Amino acid sequence: MDHEYYKTWFTIFSIGIPTLVPYYFWNEGLWISFLICFVTRLVTVLNGTWNVNSLAHIYGYRPFSKEILPTENWFVSFIGAGEGWHNYHHSFPWDYRAAEMGQHFNITTLVIDFCAERGWAWGLKAASPAMVKYRATKRGDGSHRVYSKVDDNNNEYAIEDEDYIKLKSEAETIFNEDNNNPMFLKKDDEHEKHMKVIEGIYKLVD
Repeated sequence: MDHEYYKTWFTIFSIGIPTLVPYYFWNEGLWISFLICFVTRLVTVLNGTWNVNSLAHIYGYRPFSKEILPTENWFVSFIGAGEGWHNYHHSFPWDYRAAEMGQHFNITTLVIDFCAERGWAWGLKAASPAMVKYRATKRGDGSHRVYSKVDDNNNEYAIEDEDYIKLKSEAETIFNEDNNNPMFLKKDDEHEKHMKVIEGIYKLVD
């Protein structure tokens, strides 16, 4: 339905209402209202959104995966309502939060959580603290606020065997939660291949 009526809805809600409200209620000129409330707003919002795939791939830190281009960029996150924590998003692409909550403010996640509390969103997946710790200590650039390369005593963080087993179990659980989601592999006769994919994703070897 959204595709069928997209042009109508766009005309009404993106052009018509934003332009007519200042014109009728604040006596703004119709042309000025159109230029500011539609054209300028659209250009600003689109460029702010596109910054996620430009600035957030160039400037910033890579606390979770130093070998990829996406970064943690506070400016992009500010103008993108929380979408600028891009290194985390690419490290855990199935995490609905797209950021490490507790470390950064993310208004988009707050909206999703609000909807989930009311039953409007479900099946949300998120990386566990153990997964985040492993990723930051093993593959990050050392800029993580909590899990930098060394702790307060200048000792390197280490991942014990119990952590490996726990992470492997958590990874398997997440990838088996929704067998109908094409983003995730199904647990079937190709279980061995399935486990190799999991281990590859989390780099459970040094």
